Amino acid sequence: MRDYRLLLVAALVLTAGCTGGSITGGDATISDRVDGDCDDRHSELDLRLSLSYTDHADLFSETDAVVLVEYTDGGQWSRATRIGDAPSGGIERTISLTGSDFGGVEGPVRLRVSVLDDDLINNQDLGSVPVGEVAVEPQRKDRGTLSAGFDWRGDLRRNTSVTFVAGDRSDSDCPVVSYDWDFDADGTAEREGRTVTYRFQSDGYHTVTLTVADSRGREASVEREVLVVFDPDGDGVTSAIERARGSDPRDPDTDDDLFHDGIDPAPTSLLVPTGLIQGVLFALLFGAFLYSTRDSLPP
Repeated sequence: MRDYRLLLVAALVLTAGCTGGSITGGDATISDRVDGDCDDRHSELDLRLSLSYTDHADLFSETDAVVLVEYTDGGQWSRATRIGDAPSGGIERTISLTGSDFGGVEGPVRLRVSVLDDDLINNQDLGSVPVGEVAVEPQRKDRGTLSAGFDWRGDLRRNTSVTFVAGDRSDSDCPVVSYDWDFDADGTAEREGRTVTYRFQSDGYHTVTLTVADSRGREASVEREVLVVFDPDGDGVTSAIERARGSDPRDPDTDDDLFHDGIDPAPTSLLVPTGLIQGVLFALLFGAFLYSTRDSLPP
């Protein structure tokens, strides 16, 4: 009988040193968060823990403290993550959480941090610290795409101001914060803004590149080749093309064949009088028409 009493006293002494405690100070705050599509729902967040508590180790471990990060969307509290064998007396740590830690919840949740004194005999709740409310969503839904486009108003003529207007398309709520225009293909923006004006100093083909960026740093670019016209002789052919094929940009009929360079298939040919050939062909066709209708003509 005495042996049982001794065992009971020993058990009471051991358990008296293994239980009890509480959170004595500190807090838990959200130190950083990720919202990739600007919808005020976060797919990642960092939780900064700075807590002090009293707990008692048992014979088999140096500490019995367990820290739980819990959440609720209005129902029961659920566990987001668990830190076992937390340091005795307190914890200073940053915990990274993702949308998957919240069981697929989309929308606002309340967070709290709880500390347990977990030993062989008891599982005592040392208390909880509220964190606050945050809206969450899975990472797969926290993405956005961005695309760019542009058009212009007016004729693309040399030494004439042309208005360019940018367009953008996105499946996120992130605003576009910059529009950069490169008009001479040198990799440097000559204009900034959604609507800009530019004056090309030379005719011919020019590459125009628009790059847009949103508030999350996503970028999208679009490149278009435009033809800038300068037609001093009024033959409907820009001087850059006339120079490339050897015709005179200031003479509407370079080879003087009575057909202007815009419709002349060989505007620089001295050996092939294109205008004469076309005149002969027209005469032949007209003669063939008259011949085919000779029977229907009155005598």
